[in-house]
Amino acid sequence: MRFPFLCISLTLTLSVSVSACAHRFSSCRTSYDCCSDLLCMKYMNPTSGHCDYPTSR
Repeated sequence: MRFPFLCISLTLTLSVSVSACAHRFSSCRTSYDCCSDLLCMKYMNPTSGHCDYPTSR
């Protein structure tokens, strides 16, 4: 009974850790917060911005 519960909780934990990146238009502090191919664009606020492509697509 305990084994399936542990497997499920471990699987959910690992899936959250892998996908923990900010998507397009999500808030960010650095480009490391953003998913691949996205950069943290800071227009008016030097401490936070939003994830977006480096050039318009």
